[in-house]
Amino acid sequence: MLGSCTMTTTRPPWLSSVLEAIPGALIALDDHGRIAGYNSSAHQLFAPAGTNADGIALPHLLHEAVGRVLHDNAANAQGEVVIAGQRIGYTARLAKEQASGERIVFVGAQRVESSGDFLAIAAHELKTPLTAIKGGTQLFERRTSRGESPLSERDIELLHMVTGQVDKLASMMDNLLEASRLLRDGVEIARQSHNLTDLLAHIVQESPSPPGAALAAPDVAVHARCDPQRVTQIMRALLQNASEARPTAPICVAVRATGSGAQVTVADTGRGIVPEDEPHVFKRFYRGVGARTHLGLGLYIASELVRLHDGRMWLTTTPGKGTTVSFTLLCG
Repeated sequence: MLGSCTMTTTRPPWLSSVLEAIPGALIALDDHGRIAGYNSSAHQLFAPAGTNADGIALPHLLHEAVGRVLHDNAANAQGEVVIAGQRIGYTARLAKEQASGERIVFVGAQRVESSGDFLAIAAHELKTPLTAIKGGTQLFERRTSRGESPLSERDIELLHMVTGQVDKLASMMDNLLEASRLLRDGVEIARQSHNLTDLLAHIVQESPSPPGAALAAPDVAVHARCDPQRVTQIMRALLQNASEARPTAPICVAVRATGSGAQVTVADTGRGIVPEDEPHVFKRFYRGVGARTHLGLGLYIASELVRLHDGRMWLTTTPGKGTTVSFTLLCG
């Protein structure tokens, strides 16, 4: 649903020059959430379809984002809307406060690729040199460990650092490829009845996330219809996310039977999630407050894989105390 396209009758004298200087779509709204100005690129995106109107109409979701910035003290608000079949990504930010005390929210917007083709191509192209780099560093590490290529302790530390960063980049590329497959409905789920308790125990035991995770399981095994490979993928994403929240604290994994299947929880005692981020954590490419070097795809991919299992994923969080992510699977 589109909101009002009425502009305010007055606007700060500096605003026109800012709007004209930005090549991308930019909209300015005043302290009451009313449109104070916009540039030609914004008009192309948000002008009412099939009209030659001078004004623009903003979707309700975008007005809500502006409200979070104005009234909830959010540093920014971002998301996607669909207008005339076109996906448009937006970010709302508060402009630097002026001497007069006025507040202006800038909304930047751009069209989003309609398919995962670009992601797939980019990920494949980037993985090719990464594979060569990873192979070379691993070979160098093996030679060093055998004493064939003596290095100083500092050189060995640098080599391990390079190897670790290459592994992170390779993981990012894998996530890009998986996201592109999800966008194109190219992910298959092979569901069969499995002992979920044993599967989770194996995943937790093999988890590289320091200082590790502990599984709290019931005395009776819990079964579910699932794809073990995809459950492993889901759990690795959740364990990695929990580990980043507080690297020095253990992670608690639990599983229990429910009336319709099974419920799995992954709990950390980290920094938690701030309220303005909480509604968006499962969105593709969303990076919240305090995000580290990742693409914002881990929780998105995990939630989509759960959805393809006909389950659901949600979280509960308390800023400064931790986050618990839960998901369900159907009966086995």
